[in-house]
Amino acid sequence: MFKTSQHWARSGDSLRLAVEVPVGAEAEVHVPAARRRDTTAPHWAEYVRSEPGHVVYRVPHGRGEFAAKAESG
Repeated sequence: MFKTSQHWARSGDSLRLAVEVPVGAEAEVHVPAARRRDTTAPHWAEYVRSEPGHVVYRVPHGRGEFAAKAESG
């Protein structure tokens, strides 16, 4: 069984998401953002698609940090 971890933080108008994917696994990371251009991702993260309210990336094992512009509301 694989176990992933995540940590969210909000600071001002930005959200940060730190993820860890175990060796031998890959994951889809759903970053809460309206548009891809409102996100940053590690260079090894592959953009997959945009969904209402989320931008989705595929990542291999390892650690990485994603960021997104927080929507006001």
